[in-house]
Amino acid sequence: MNLFHDMDRLSMPANPEPRRPNFSESQLQAMVNLELSLIAAGGNPALVWKYFPRLPSTVQEALLGWDSAFFFPWVPLPPHPHQLGCNFFIQYKLAERIASPRGREYRSWKAPYLRFRIPYDSKDDHGTYFIDYSQFDLVKDISEGGYPTYYVTNPVTDYGNLSALADSQNLRSEAPFFSVGEIPGHHEILSFTRTSTHGLLHSEPKRLASQRADEVLSRVRETSRQRPGDLVPRLSRMVMAARERVRFKELPDLEQELQQLSEVPENLRLLASALVTRQYLRKYWDVQWLTLPVEAGQRQSD
Repeated sequence: MNLFHDMDRLSMPANPEPRRPNFSESQLQAMVNLELSLIAAGGNPALVWKYFPRLPSTVQEALLGWDSAFFFPWVPLPPHPHQLGCNFFIQYKLAERIASPRGREYRSWKAPYLRFRIPYDSKDDHGTYFIDYSQFDLVKDISEGGYPTYYVTNPVTDYGNLSALADSQNLRSEAPFFSVGEIPGHHEILSFTRTSTHGLLHSEPKRLASQRADEVLSRVRETSRQRPGDLVPRLSRMVMAARERVRFKELPDLEQELQQLSEVPENLRLLASALVTRQYLRKYWDVQWLTLPVEAGQRQSD
């Protein structure tokens, strides 16, 4: 099935890569979103509609921070109450290709590479430009709530090469996914190469895993198979991180409350920890922790 151009172009040599992409962010977004929906549907086109992403308006995007989001039922998190009911978030970025050794990040790769800017240039009320990290702060906040949140970018800069990858459904193994949750603080540039397994942040040098769609969705599915005992400490860390962000210093310390369960019999401690955590969330955060029924056969495998 031809999705973006006729089959004759697939037999043509690869096009030379320009410095800046000759396609829009919306085109990249449409192609990758389609492949994600296909992966989620198990390759069955008849089920793709069940996994269509939410696409916010321009005004909504400015308030939410992301430009595509999905609800995947196997993600072990409920629909985000303030993010259009989704639990998997993407902000797309267009990367430019740098082939000259004079490129600022060339010495890190010693080869042609790609890079994109995380912030935007904005104007203040006086007409002065400044580096604006407000969008990053919004998606970072979502990621710190435990929700999978990614920057996704282009592996090539020529539209013909990008659409050839899309036609062969190979964007899943080419388009890089960078976890927003792994980005510490404000960084301006993220660089990578088409084949690298990591990207580099340059404000304060740091490696960042460069993942692909299949790998990302596989990890999310694996997380959903964790036992409740694995999720309680993670949930506790999420709550404490959120508490620190909003600086509700008057709230009791959840970690200390859980430590008070040390004298509870070991065979009941996991259940007691879950109940204390659920009560804490409901009392102080107005969040209801719901449990899902165990699927047939899953209890035996656990």
